[in-house]
Amino acid sequence: MILSTGGFSANVAMRQKYDSKLDADIKTTANPQGRYFEGATGDGHTLAFALGAQSVAMENIVLLPYWGGRLLDYAGGEIYVDTLGQRFIDETGPTQEIARAVGQLPDRSFWVITDSQTVKGANFGTKLAMGGIHKSDSVSEMALAMGIAPSQLQKTLDRFNQFVKAGNDDDFGRKILGMPIAKPPFYWGKETLLVHGTLGGVKTDTRSQVLKTDQSVIAGLYAAGEIVGGVWGHDRLGGTALMAGIVQGREAGRNAAAFAQK
Repeated sequence: MILSTGGFSANVAMRQKYDSKLDADIKTTANPQGRYFEGATGDGHTLAFALGAQSVAMENIVLLPYWGGRLLDYAGGEIYVDTLGQRFIDETGPTQEIARAVGQLPDRSFWVITDSQTVKGANFGTKLAMGGIHKSDSVSEMALAMGIAPSQLQKTLDRFNQFVKAGNDDDFGRKILGMPIAKPPFYWGKETLLVHGTLGGVKTDTRSQVLKTDQSVIAGLYAAGEIVGGVWGHDRLGGTALMAGIVQGREAGRNAAAFAQK
């Protein structure tokens, strides 16, 4: 048997066993509005653990703070503000650092702001048409729509633009400052913290055989893909999970077939 059932990002109870903060209010990138069926419920994990499989790295869960209001595909042309209109992070930092910071915000969400000078991503038109991104002709108009005091948001933008001019971010040490965010219209949208994937699962050997806690093999049981834990550390590079699934899948298939022929 080969287990290749994916992760447990949609299993709230299993998530919270390893990170109590990941409650039902935090959706997944596969279903950010919580409207659809999700298959990543950890069923394969449950089956394997019931057979005595060893778990590894279950606490390593990938969070994403980008799935809604961000328009750019590069760092440097936007700022992030909380619900009070204040910056809270170096916007060009690693995704997981930003995700952790968002997790500390009161409602685990933030606003992304850019202006007319930046080069927008390919989904700009779609996001604008669907209402996920908003357009404002002034800072005051934007702030009021966000529920933020206009004076506070203007203060935040002015301070950031001063940092751009000086070439130094005194608040968060951001190195890629890009250009001032000052030319209307302004484009802005909300981002919330989402679970993107899980890196924990069963332990396997180089033949993709599932191992017990005493390191012995569970005869005839193989695993491949996101159900396998310990391949990554606390995070992984985007797209690399596909290669892991292919490599492990081929190995699991080859050895499972050989086992069946014995």
